[in-house]
Amino acid sequence: MDVIVALDSSNDVTDGDFTKQKNFLATLINGFTVAANKTRLGVILYSDQPSEVIGLPQYSDITSLRDGIVGLTRIRGSGGNNRVNSMMQMAKSSLRSSKVDNYLKVKIKRRKCVILYAKCPSLTFNCTSRVLK
Repeated sequence: MDVIVALDSSNDVTDGDFTKQKNFLATLINGFTVAANKTRLGVILYSDQPSEVIGLPQYSDITSLRDGIVGLTRIRGSGGNNRVNSMMQMAKSSLRSSKVDNYLKVKIKRRKCVILYAKCPSLTFNCTSRVLK
């Protein structure tokens, strides 16, 4: 399964809230078997613009993935607004490109999932449902 987790890095969240997001994610991954042929996890930080800070194939074991998550630093946009729609477009693109195994150059079928951590879930749901269709 390929999982993209989006963390809010905008001015809408405090530094403490950002740390809580990272800690939540570091705990959440314990439920996955992280490996190239099992679960791959990517992380997108979003503010004015999204940034893919952990790509899907970047970590193939849970320990290095957890270290990567804990080491994440915030990105801050110029206006502080969170652009969920831009983040969802990036997530969609990452998940689409994950269909091809770059080593074997073959198409593979994988389940795909986006987990969004946001302050305003109703706005998030509307953007999410529209972008992923």
